[in-house]
Amino acid sequence: MVLLPLLSGAWAQDAAEAGFDAHGFEMAPHDADLRDPLVVPRPGALVQGDWFLSGVFEYARSPLVRVTSAEGGAESVEPVVDNLLALNLSAGVAVHDRVRLELRAPVYGMNTTLDNVIEPPTFGDVRASGTLLLVRPAYIEGGGGPGLGLVAHLDLPSGAEGRFLGQDGVAGGVGLAGTVELASTTLSAHVGTQFNPSVDLVNVTNADRVVTGLAATFLTSRTMAITLEGVAKPSLQAAPDSFATLPPAEALLSAKIAPDNGTLWTFGAAGGLTDGPGVAAFRVFLGLGYADLTPPEPPDHDVIGTLRATDQCPLEPETLNGYKDEDGCPDRLGALLVEASFGGQPRKASGELTGPDGVATIEVPAHGFQVDAIPGSSWSAKLHDDGCLEGEGSVVATEGGGTLAIAMQPVMDAKVLVEAVGEDDLPVQNATTRWVSSHPECVPAGLTLSDDRGMIAHEIAHGTHKLVVTAPERMVVEQDVVLVPGDDKVIRIRLGTSKIVVEKEQIRILEKVQFETAKAVIRPESFGLLDEVAAVILANPDLGRVEVAGHTDDRGSDAYNQKLSEDRARSVAEYLQGKGIDPGRLVSVGYGETRPLETNRTESGREANRRVEFNLIDQIEPSQEKTP
Repeated sequence: MVLLPLLSGAWAQDAAEAGFDAHGFEMAPHDADLRDPLVVPRPGALVQGDWFLSGVFEYARSPLVRVTSAEGGAESVEPVVDNLLALNLSAGVAVHDRVRLELRAPVYGMNTTLDNVIEPPTFGDVRASGTLLLVRPAYIEGGGGPGLGLVAHLDLPSGAEGRFLGQDGVAGGVGLAGTVELASTTLSAHVGTQFNPSVDLVNVTNADRVVTGLAATFLTSRTMAITLEGVAKPSLQAAPDSFATLPPAEALLSAKIAPDNGTLWTFGAAGGLTDGPGVAAFRVFLGLGYADLTPPEPPDHDVIGTLRATDQCPLEPETLNGYKDEDGCPDRLGALLVEASFGGQPRKASGELTGPDGVATIEVPAHGFQVDAIPGSSWSAKLHDDGCLEGEGSVVATEGGGTLAIAMQPVMDAKVLVEAVGEDDLPVQNATTRWVSSHPECVPAGLTLSDDRGMIAHEIAHGTHKLVVTAPERMVVEQDVVLVPGDDKVIRIRLGTSKIVVEKEQIRILEKVQFETAKAVIRPESFGLLDEVAAVILANPDLGRVEVAGHTDDRGSDAYNQKLSEDRARSVAEYLQGKGIDPGRLVSVGYGETRPLETNRTESGREANRRVEFNLIDQIEPSQEKTP
C-alpha cells in the first residue's frame, strides 16, 4: 500500500482548485530498440529518419491515497485516485544521427475516486521531449559501448488537474542519461530534474524534484529482452517534519519482444518501494507499437553456431571503415597517390584536395602524397608550386587505390617588351635577350632576337627574374625585373660599346682581367667584362669550347708562375660557370711564363704578359692548336 498522509478536513475543494499529476508514470521513448528501458531514458544510437509510434496500456492501483487519523491514534487509508486505466501514447523521430524529438501523452480510460465514483475518460498532460547524443554508441548488434546524452522535456497542462491527473501549469526538466552496451547486457542510468508549478494542498506542495533511474537490460535472444529498473524522485524542498516521507520510488520489470517486421510488444509490472504521491501499489503493462528503425550492423564474432549468411568471411573479423562493412570480411581502403609533375619529372607542390569528406589543404612532396580512399569515391586536386606552375585533375578511386596525377604547366601571366637602344638612343638591331630565374620554367628559354626596331616581346610569369641583354660589339646589361600577375611592362635597355671582339680563333677582350696582386682573386672592376664574355659564349653556341688560358710574366720561379696561371684560369672559368655556362664548354689551362707576348725586360712588357685569354678550341685547325 502506498500512503499519502493528508490531514482530514475540507481539502476536496482545494484539490479541485489546485491539482497536480498523481499518475506518476513517465514513460521513456518506447521504440523497438530492445535495449531501451521502459521509464529510464537511454542514449542509444540514433539513425536519421528513424521513427516510432506506440501505445502502452496500464492499470495502476492506488497511485494517490488519503490517510486520516481517528481518536486513539488509529489511521484510515482511502484511495483518492484508484483503479486507473491509461493508454500511454508515444511517438518520436530522429532528425539527426544525434538528435531525436519525442511526444508523449496519456489518455485515461477511467478511474475511481475517494467516494468510489467511476470517473469518465480524460486526457493527461502532453510531454514534448528531446534527446541529444553527446557520445554516440557504435551502431552494431554486438553492443556499441558507452553513450552519453542530454535529455530535456516540457509538460503542457492539458490534463484534468481537478482529478489529480494533470499539472496546474507548465512543467519541465532536463537531465543527463548514460548507457553502456555490452554483448547481451545493457546498463543505463539517468539523473535530472523535474520543475513543477507551485501547489499547496494541505501537506502536498508538489515539490520540484530530482529524478533518478537505474536499469539493467538482458538480451535473451535477438528478438527479446528483459529489463529491471528502478526510479526515485527525491524532493528539492524540505517537507514539514510531521509529514516527512521517503522519496517516491518504484521498481519495474518488463519484457520486450520485437520481431523483424517492425512491431513491438511489451509486458511488465511495477511495484512501489516507498510511500509518496504518484507511487502506485502496483502497475501492470501491455504495450504495442511499430517502428521504422534502421537495423544495426551485424556483429562479426564469427563463433561456430552463430554464423550469419551475410558474413562472407566467417573466420575473419570485419574492418569497419565505410567500405563493404556489410560483407563481414576484412578489407582495406585503397591508397590514392597524389602526384605532381612537370615535363615528366616529379615536383613538390601544394594546394587543395577534394574528396568525399570535403576540401583539405595538402603538401605534396616529390614522392607524392598518399590518402586512404574508399573505392568508387571521387577525388580532385588543384595544385601549385612556389613558382608559376599550376595544374588540376580528378580521378575515381579503385580497390587498388589509383593515382591522381597532376601535370603542372607554367602560367605566363605577365608581359614584358624589351627595347634595346644604343648610347645615342637609336634602336639596336640583332640584340638578344636571355632570362635567368630560380624557376627556369617561368621565363622564356634560350635567346630571343630583337626586330629591326630593337624590340623584343616576352610572355613571362610573375616573380623576380634577371634580364640579360646584349648585341654584337655591345656590352652586356643585366637587370633584375619584378613582376606581378597582369603586369604589362616596357623596359628600355641602353647598350654601350662592347669590351670584347669575337675573332676567328679567340674572344679578344679589350680590357685585362684584373686580379689581386699575386693571387687568383678576381677584382670587382672585371666582373662586367667577364659578364660580357659569358653573354657572348651563351649567345653563340656555335663557338664551341672555350679555352680559358692563364699567363704570367717571368718574375718568380717557373713552378710558382705555372701554379698562379692555372689558379687564375680556374678562377675565371668558375666565374663564367656561375653565369650559366655549361662546364663542358670551358677548359682552364695555365701556361705560366712560357708564352710571353712581349719582352719581360720592361715593366710594360711584363704587364702585357700577365693576362687571361679566351681561345676558341673548336675554331682552330688541329695543326694550329697551341701546345704548352
